[in-house]
Amino acid sequence: MANLLKLIADLEQLVESVSTLSEEIKQQAGFVQNRLIDAEEQMWMLKQRADHDHDGLPFSDTL
Repeated sequence: MANLLKLIADLEQLVESVSTLSEEIKQQAGFVQNRLIDAEEQMWMLKQRADHDHDGLPFSDTL
């Protein structure tokens, strides 16, 4: 019976650990998603500048 109680306590601790890890992963995923959005915006701005450069306009060095 004592082994069963220990097993239950260990499982409860494991569930708590998994829950904590799940929250941390969600936070990291949000951070990564924000970084991806930033990168996409930068790529769009660079593409706009490159398109201007192809129009014969001088390329600005204000990156």
